Amino acid sequence: MCPTNSTTWSNHLSLICQQYDLPCPLQLLQSPPWPKEVWTSYVKTKVTVWHETHLQSMSKINSKMSYLNINFHGLSGRPHPTLLNVSSTQDAKKLRPYLKFLTCDTTNCFMGSDDNKSCLLCLAECSIEHVLASCPATKSIKERLLPSLLNIIANVQPKCAILESYYVNSILVQLILDCTSLNLPESFRIPAHNPGIVEISKMSRDWCYSIVNERSRHLKLNCFT
Repeated sequence: MCPTNSTTWSNHLSLICQQYDLPCPLQLLQSPPWPKEVWTSYVKTKVTVWHETHLQSMSKINSKMSYLNINFHGLSGRPHPTLLNVSSTQDAKKLRPYLKFLTCDTTNCFMGSDDNKSCLLCLAECSIEHVLASCPATKSIKERLLPSLLNIIANVQPKCAILESYYVNSILVQLILDCTSLNLPESFRIPAHNPGIVEISKMSRDWCYSIVNERSRHLKLNCFT
């Protein structure tokens, strides 16, 4: 009977049930009691769905999550594919630059660009796509790693469109950073349940690590010259 702005515990309980789309407390009191296991499972599911939907809506307007599309990765506890085969200190070392690119957590120093967002190696506009796929200063790295990446994809997903048609660098970069992302066209996307994505993720970490090392080497040479 209290108003919706009441601060009583009973009203808080009612508002919480409304938020998570749970039955009204009064309705529950007037109906036979639920078995404890059934009620616990039902509430857990409802609360998880609400938070998952909330986080997904926030991710759509978060510029740091343009490559990491969480719509495909729920809150069930499943780790991101790139974390599945990190078993050594070297793997962990390679993981850092990969995660920096995946979450768009890159500084000018890390990208090798100035305050005007210009690449210090080729003076073009600097971006994650430019660094990982377009910069001519690291062309040799791309030419060395691309065949290996395509060979792995051919074994994992033989019908992937990247093996048979022209693709833009934006698709290549998204595939490198998250081959299961909904940002990719369906013909390019690798299903998350495919066990072979572990090998793709390993190759992706090698790609990011090699690119960062090569750019750092060029920047140091430029500083000394």
